[in-house]
Amino acid sequence: MDFIIKPFEGINEIKFGMFQSEVEAIIGKSEETKTALLNNILEFRNDIIFVYINEKLSDIRFSKSFQYEKHNIVLNDIVLNNDENTVNKLIKMPKTLPSEIVKNCIVFYGIGACFAGFKEGKIRPDRELRFFSKERLKFYKIFLNA
Repeated sequence: MDFIIKPFEGINEIKFGMFQSEVEAIIGKSEETKTALLNNILEFRNDIIFVYINEKLSDIRFSKSFQYEKHNIVLNDIVLNNDENTVNKLIKMPKTLPSEIVKNCIVFYGIGACFAGFKEGKIRPDRELRFFSKERLKFYKIFLNA
């Protein structure tokens, strides 16, 4: 399956800002749901984590245990998870800037993406790819610099 990233909008037909019930109507019930800090909700679906803040979808995270080799995560014809040149290709895109490398993470603020597991110019196999709504920009800037 291909997961098509639409910066600050969502992935495939799932859109940031949707309620849990709307996401569930599209892709079914989650395997597990947890309430995190500040009553944020985490839904676990086949190693993809959906994060809801104030009851609305704000982040989609492909976890370290996601089967990256079986799926493509695609942004503007760039396969983010199976291409060794992903970072170089993204850096060349004008909308990805400004970008920042902090604590083995590279954040592309211009497209709402954070790749954990970034080292020596490459995204490592034990990575986590996160995509987030515009409302989460401030969080990622504070979170990574804390």
